[in-house]
Amino acid sequence: MYLNQYQDGNRNTYFSDTIPHQRVLALHNHIVITAQVLNDAIGTALEHYPDLYLIENAESFTKVRNFLNIASGGFEPAGFYIAACNPNPIAIDKCYGGIYANLDTGDYSWQLRMVSHEYTHSFLNASLNNRWEILAIWLNEGLAQWIENELVPHDGGYWARLAAAEGSLFPLSSLERVEDWNNRSGDDVSIQYSQAQMAVTYFIEEFGGQKLFELITTSTRSGSVDFTMRQLIGISYGEFENNFIEWLKDN
Repeated sequence: MYLNQYQDGNRNTYFSDTIPHQRVLALHNHIVITAQVLNDAIGTALEHYPDLYLIENAESFTKVRNFLNIASGGFEPAGFYIAACNPNPIAIDKCYGGIYANLDTGDYSWQLRMVSHEYTHSFLNASLNNRWEILAIWLNEGLAQWIENELVPHDGGYWARLAAAEGSLFPLSSLERVEDWNNRSGDDVSIQYSQAQMAVTYFIEEFGGQKLFELITTSTRSGSVDFTMRQLIGISYGEFENNFIEWLKDN
């Protein structure tokens, strides 16, 4: 299957024939917009522009993924793939890392959200020298959800607010490991994404985006969110969580 290429400076977008060029250009440029908002919010200046792949439907999405031997990443309908380096006898000239999106899902606003979300994962991975897997998942997914809502407002934390009212929020410490995150199903998936989003929102409102980025980078080095919080904001993980829950109930 053939993908077209749109190149602008050092940024590349590959896309299926059936995707309108106006949509390609809009999503290509949305990477830059997301980068600007993210850098401004967390006090960084990282120029990070992964390749963007816009695929027409799920069948083509699977073909591209199989051809490039992509073995890990996000979930359908979008995925951030660090690199596809399991050698393919035809496509062995590079590692096809980047952001892959199936555009047969959702409307335009959903596609903007999808690209912003996956870009944030890629941005964090680049910031952490390809060590995103050791970052607490609620910080990773929470910031990705936060940037979605900054650029395309759509969710005020419904599931998290409902769980807070019912006393059924997850302990934040149970939202740190990727394995635990991926093992949840049903409404629990909605709750954990919403809770992560709102915890990051609260942290940014209370302590600022720069402190959040310090928490992200320093906790991966220290191996402890609790230790890093005590150093950065002067309160324990438990105190932060209690304050967050009260804020969530009141707002």
